[in-house]
Amino acid sequence: MYKEIARHVKNAKKLFVLTGSGISAPSHIPTFNGPNGFWSQFGGADPGLLLRKITIQKRPEEVWQWINKYRLVTSKAQPNEAHKSLLKLQEHYYITKKNLTFTTLNFDNLHAQLLRQSTVLKEHEALLEGTSDLADLNNLIELRGNINYMRCSNDCSYSLYYTPEDLKRIPKCPQCKAVMRPHILLFDEGDSEVYYRSVTGIGEALKSDCMIVIGSGLESQLASCLVQEHIDERKLLIEININKVIKEKKESIFHIGESCEKSVPKLVNEIVDV
Repeated sequence: MYKEIARHVKNAKKLFVLTGSGISAPSHIPTFNGPNGFWSQFGGADPGLLLRKITIQKRPEEVWQWINKYRLVTSKAQPNEAHKSLLKLQEHYYITKKNLTFTTLNFDNLHAQLLRQSTVLKEHEALLEGTSDLADLNNLIELRGNINYMRCSNDCSYSLYYTPEDLKRIPKCPQCKAVMRPHILLFDEGDSEVYYRSVTGIGEALKSDCMIVIGSGLESQLASCLVQEHIDERKLLIEININKVIKEKKESIFHIGESCEKSVPKLVNEIVDV
C-alpha cells in the first residue's frame, strides 16, 4: 500500500500537507476533542466560551491560566517520529526543487521547533521580538498560530512577542499597555492572512494536485472545505488517521489506518526512496 501511495505522490506536481492534533498525540499532547482530549482533561471551562476576544478583555486571567496549563504540557513534549519524517520530506522536496506546501492546524510549536533546527531549510536565523514576522517560517504555515507567541489584544500593531515561560502576572502590550493575547486563532475569530497566512494556505491548497491530511478530524471549516475541494475535483487525497474521517469512496482517495508515528515514516521513506 505504501509503495502505491508513494508512487502517486511522486507523480504529483504540487503536494500540500496538512497536519492536525493527532500527529502530536504520540508526543503526549492530548488531542483537543473526545473523552481523553485536552478540553476535558485540562481545559476546565468550555474552551468555546473561554478562548474568545470578549473573555480576554473582561477576564484575561482565566484565558492566561488556560494558556499556562497548555504550555506546561507542550513545553515537556518533543517532536516524534512523524514530525521528524515530515521534516525529512520537506528537506527532500527542497533539495530536489519539488513543490511542497506544509501547513498545520496545531499551535503546539513542535513542527516549528524542528524547522528552526534544520540547516537545510535555513529557518534557524534569529528573529527580532516585537516585529510582525517573529513567528513566520518560510516552510510552514501555522493556520491557527503558535502558543509560544503573544500580541496586543487591541491590535495596536502587528508586533509579536515571546510568551513568558512563567506568567506571574497578565502581560501588557509594551506599546499601548492593553492586555496581551495569545497568538492563536480564537473561537470568535475568522481566518486571517495578516496573522496566520490563511489566504496563502488556502491558495496553495487549491493549486495542489495532491493533499496529505495527517491526524486531523477535519472538524474545522477550513480543513473540511479544503479536503472537500480535493474530493470534488477528484484530486489525489491521502488521509492518515487511525479512524477514517473521509467517508467518500473514490479511486483518488487513500486511507492509512496506522498511527501517525508508524505510518508517516513508512510513507515518507517510500517517497524519498530510502
